Amino acid sequence: MLDLLHLFTPENTVLDVETICTLTNHPQTTTYRYIRELAAAGFLQRLPNGYTLGPRIIELDRQMRNHDPILVYSKQIINELAEQTGLTILLSQLFGDRVISIHQEIGKEKLDQVDFSRGKHMPLFQSATARVILAYLLPRQLKKVFEESHPNTEDPSYTWKSFSKDVLAIKKNGYSISEGSITPNTTGIAAPIFNEKKRILGSLTLIGPANLFKVFNETYLANLVMHAADLITQQIVQGEPITQKPILDLNTFQ
Repeated sequence: MLDLLHLFTPENTVLDVETICTLTNHPQTTTYRYIRELAAAGFLQRLPNGYTLGPRIIELDRQMRNHDPILVYSKQIINELAEQTGLTILLSQLFGDRVISIHQEIGKEKLDQVDFSRGKHMPLFQSATARVILAYLLPRQLKKVFEESHPNTEDPSYTWKSFSKDVLAIKKNGYSISEGSITPNTTGIAAPIFNEKKRILGSLTLIGPANLFKVFNETYLANLVMHAADLITQQIVQGEPITQKPILDLNTFQ
């Protein structure tokens, strides 16, 4: 039943019953029952020309913004990073086989044509944000993601072998960097965040103009983002926030 919610996209914000039946291959009676139950729970709402997502989703999103552990434990660190570096900071999380932005903090160095706001799917193979997460998946998960989503149609030379080599390099370095792969003249550098079972949970990314990254230098920013991500992981594992303010001392990375 909840699969019906996946049908609503930026391109299809309103769907009528007939369209939902076609997309799901459910009988009309089943579709009506699912819609009725979802509407009663507030997940769908009726419009003159069909159905759209309902207000209960807004309530749940507010609850997640205020109480999602990875966001709660990251907020102060993200604010400090944005303020002290001027870069845009992105917090992303793994959901199944997708990597989704859950928070974007815009730095002083604003970027044109860059929108990684909450809910945006990150390109799995082009973005440092997603690649650093893929690198820490279990082997069978990684293989599955590659087979289902790899960009061979665009680049036939990008094989499982070359992808595996990239993944091993990311794990060895502890971070991933991408330069202009999504937005021209923009660089991103990302480090992994783990849960209490040492499983990959998400990533923290610094994003900014390529020329500014060269001023900072890669090693400095890599050490900074890895340290910040480690502090977020530490709070998640311990289940309590770091109370010292500020949390980060950028002079440590000079």
